[in-house]
Amino acid sequence: MAPLAIAMHRPVSLIGADGPVAVKGNRHAIEDALRNLIENALVHSPEETEIVVRVESSGVLGVADQGPGISHDDRERIFERFWRGKNAKAGGAGLGLAIVIAIMKAHGGNVTVTDNPGAGAVFSLVFPCAN
Repeated sequence: MAPLAIAMHRPVSLIGADGPVAVKGNRHAIEDALRNLIENALVHSPEETEIVVRVESSGVLGVADQGPGISHDDRERIFERFWRGKNAKAGGAGLGLAIVIAIMKAHGGNVTVTDNPGAGAVFSLVFPCAN
């Protein structure tokens, strides 16, 4: 994702947990889910604003952006296939978040969306820990 982020003038930072975090799952599917969230954050954030990827010891992988955020009314609908919202930017078919939620359900997890303090949204992949 680094070349795309650089080309779009949006830095991406990673905040890791204090130690290893083990979750069970298909590495390629989890990579797809994370890539979808980072791509969305890059597309919906203004230039020169930071995208933050955070790994938490509880098994949560979050992607925070500084875009327009997600209205509370739209938070359930954004995971529907082909739904793009009234202010959707050009491109995309509206499948990315539907794929993300399907991947997380297959892993026994979930996806949440919350407000990013200040501006934007935080999408979190919530995995059951593999302790």
